[in-house]
Amino acid sequence: MMTQIEGTHDILSPHLPNKKTRSVFASFVENLAGLSKCEDKHVACIICDLDMKQIYSMGVNGGPSGFEDLECLCASDKTKYSCIHAEANALVKLTTRVEHKIMICSLSPCLQCTSMIINEPCGFDAVLFMNRHKDTEALRILMDADILVGQLFSDGEIKWLDKLDL
Repeated sequence: MMTQIEGTHDILSPHLPNKKTRSVFASFVENLAGLSKCEDKHVACIICDLDMKQIYSMGVNGGPSGFEDLECLCASDKTKYSCIHAEANALVKLTTRVEHKIMICSLSPCLQCTSMIINEPCGFDAVLFMNRHKDTEALRILMDADILVGQLFSDGEIKWLDKLDL
């Protein structure tokens, strides 16, 4: 059974699943983040359809595939940004070109990932995140691109954001 969520776009609301399903997806993304080998942040992302019945892609932050023993450089003085972000990994692995997708992230996207999200050929209807990154400019840019942005809580509640929330 689908639930209406106040404040969301009319096209999106009827497709979103119930609170229990959203809670399961929130838990899945948080658990997926545990696979990250990054020493700084454990971040995961999934790309799914609006009713959360089909997962199209997923990603965690970390080094390139096949380099299991690659040392994480995030915590060293060599470089600050050595990990490939979860959103970028999920987008690279996305092979399905369908409209009406949601991206669910354990941490809100950075500016660079936001650009990639906006540039995805078939687009996204919404980006949901569990934890907010300190820089909220990326969330503003997503909203400017007419992508709905919301914070997904572990109980499945969604707090839809507008620019006044940032």
